[in-house]
Amino acid sequence: ERAMRIASQVRGDRAPEHPRMAGVISFLRNDLGLTPEKAATLLVSAPLILLRSVPELRAVTALLKSSKLGDASFVAGLLAAQPGCLTLNAETDLAVRLDVLLTQARIAPFKVGKIIMDCPRILSSDTDPKSLAAVVGFLADEVQLTEKDTAKVLIAFPQLLSMSMEDDLRPTVAWLLEVGVAPAKVAKVVRQHPKVFAYSLANNLRPTVSYLWDEVGMDSEQLGKVIAAFPQILGLSVPLKIRPLMTYLISDVGVPKDKLSRMFTAFPQLFGLSLDNNIRPHVEYLLNEVGIPRERLGKVLASFPHLVAYNLEDNLRPTVEYFSQHLQIPSDRIGKLVAAHPQILGYSVEEKLIPTVEYLVRELGVNRSQVAKVVERCPKILGCSVDNNLRPTVEFLQKEVNIPIKSVGQIAVKYPSLLGLSIDNNLRPKLNYLTKELQIELETISQQMVTCPQLLAYSLEKRIKPRHRLLTVKGLKLGLHSMLAPTDVTFYGRYGGDVYG
Repeated sequence: ERAMRIASQVRGDRAPEHPRMAGVISFLRNDLGLTPEKAATLLVSAPLILLRSVPELRAVTALLKSSKLGDASFVAGLLAAQPGCLTLNAETDLAVRLDVLLTQARIAPFKVGKIIMDCPRILSSDTDPKSLAAVVGFLADEVQLTEKDTAKVLIAFPQLLSMSMEDDLRPTVAWLLEVGVAPAKVAKVVRQHPKVFAYSLANNLRPTVSYLWDEVGMDSEQLGKVIAAFPQILGLSVPLKIRPLMTYLISDVGVPKDKLSRMFTAFPQLFGLSLDNNIRPHVEYLLNEVGIPRERLGKVLASFPHLVAYNLEDNLRPTVEYFSQHLQIPSDRIGKLVAAHPQILGYSVEEKLIPTVEYLVRELGVNRSQVAKVVERCPKILGCSVDNNLRPTVEFLQKEVNIPIKSVGQIAVKYPSLLGLSIDNNLRPKLNYLTKELQIELETISQQMVTCPQLLAYSLEKRIKPRHRLLTVKGLKLGLHSMLAPTDVTFYGRYGGDVYG
């Protein structure tokens, strides 16, 4: 009845009941261009507008327009969403609120307009302007966001500005620290997922963490890392999202339960993948088309869960087709190859696989028919950078070990793992020890490397030095191959001493 009465006065069917109504109606109709229906709706929603004078109302709309918060329709849209903003004092209230966002938070005017439209409560008379400034200060001083990140967070989740410091914001930060998030990572959590402040401690955050502790087996350190890397997990439903995922991984895929915590710590984003749209199709593909043995799939995904995040059409299928069609690896062996080194499916065909294969063939002289053998013996060689790993190692073998390039190609086929070893931390220290401490001629090393390339792959500290010390004590001198090639059981059984050196 009241709405109908006001509407009739706005349309002019009845004389205005309120002494200021005529002026307010004229302002709404003529200044703002509202239809009688919209003007009536606005007055019903915020009747206190009738207590404001027309100059006061014009001051509010003039400030909104001059602040350049949006296009010509912005003010009308804002009034529809938050008509109560017309009851604010332009200078002592509205200007203060806008100043917090424009000056203190340094947010661009049109983005401030978006914030206000997404959270019009900011301009409600119920919201204290001081609380807005407090939230901005809290993000900068206590969460330690940069000025740029503070602006991004407020644009992404403007509802943050209407939250209570004592009831919402500070308790959430304290809880994040309590469950294991490192203090330096709190800013990252807020930056990536500011909606964390909207979750209820009792109904969302604590139940989720309890499940991860009790059922997934995470400790505080793991949990803190998971939340820092993928804070969106805190908004996921345990019964609808997390528990079904755990059940599927354990029961259907065969992931050992004691591997779950490490699996999700390595790839927390797995929590966010759709079980039906992402994970199940990937699992079926890995089983049926790649050929990973079912009994091994659980451990494969536990060791490298990123597999289920790769795009089937853009990543996985092209890579498998390259192995099958270009490297001529039989389909029954591709599954075993991936099971041994699942990371191989993440290598780009154009950026990794083709350049590496062409380097092996064109520069090292590896026969194209033998490339499959190289890959099967050492899948990770396809992940090595040609310029930063393979080529420098080959140059080391040529220039410092005096191995001809043809022989390097033979080594690549026999023992491709050698090409992936660090020069400074692995190969050169061993070469120096063999030539200086054991006084073995470089020519002898280069010759034996061709027939037994793993000689420079043996551990310096666990194999080469201990065996050399034992032989020295016993007054024995063996050839390089005889000293290093036998297993520990064979060597120490023959010459005595401690197997562990």
